[in-house]
Amino acid sequence: MQHPTRRLIGFCSALVFLTCLDCVLTLAGQPTEYWEDHTKVNELHPLLHQLLAYHPLAFVAVKAVILLAFISLILLIPRNSAMILSLLLSFAALSGPGTWLLNMPGHPGYRHGSGVFWGLVILTAVGMAAGIRWAWKAKPIGIGLLFGLRYGMIALLFVIWLTVDFLATRQLGLSGLVAISPLLLFVGYCSYELFREKRQQKQELRLSTANNDVAGALGGSRMQNEIRNCTVNFQCPKVWRKLTPTDDPKVRFCEYCFEHVHLVETEAQLVEQSALGRCVAILNLSPEHSAYSPDGLLGELTSDPPK
Repeated sequence: MQHPTRRLIGFCSALVFLTCLDCVLTLAGQPTEYWEDHTKVNELHPLLHQLLAYHPLAFVAVKAVILLAFISLILLIPRNSAMILSLLLSFAALSGPGTWLLNMPGHPGYRHGSGVFWGLVILTAVGMAAGIRWAWKAKPIGIGLLFGLRYGMIALLFVIWLTVDFLATRQLGLSGLVAISPLLLFVGYCSYELFREKRQQKQELRLSTANNDVAGALGGSRMQNEIRNCTVNFQCPKVWRKLTPTDDPKVRFCEYCFEHVHLVETEAQLVEQSALGRCVAILNLSPEHSAYSPDGLLGELTSDPPK
């Protein structure tokens, strides 16, 4: 399993860049009179207009707090929900620079602004695709927190988001419940993923306990061709027999990890494949190993020196 830092870089870089660009364009787009009298604001969004009228640092501070809250949420929630949220927020963040680059009512736009904006759209799409692919296996933060602190933090961030979104839409004269209904759907899907994640953790714990019982019952007896010295860096929940076959009978494709999985049958093959950074499958893992399963072991595995 990859470090959470990968998720921070891969899932959040585009959002951070677009938010910073929006702040720069917003401050640069203020008229000269604004820097002498903060009431001379040029901003379409009512809330941001009020912040800019108070002080430019208030505008920057609130934008930074909102950005940090979204980043925290992306790092805390399960992978699929994090990907969806990252995509939605990143493409929604394009609207900020877009209102300045394009010729819209209230904003004069910039020369070649349309080309720059569409370049940003393409750059965001390509960057998000590459970032998500690179950080896809990164685990969320806070999995080991005690007393459900991770779930409490997620719930708190969602409650704050729903409340702020509801009040902002009411301020614009729109129906608050209609405006937050897509967000409620996303909260429901994220809750389902958290429930599924918790259930999988319980199943893995039961399996680990059962494997330890099997290992104890064997009393140290070993088969000649078993692989014993193996460290699990990332375990794929899929099984070898259900992976998509390829032209090579010892290579299959995992649609969960989007990786080709290579079957290894000896510890020498495990050393070779792990040195290449490949996902592997072991069907003859020793029952004494804590990760043993009758269906085999898949994931990023490395070979340990024999004990």
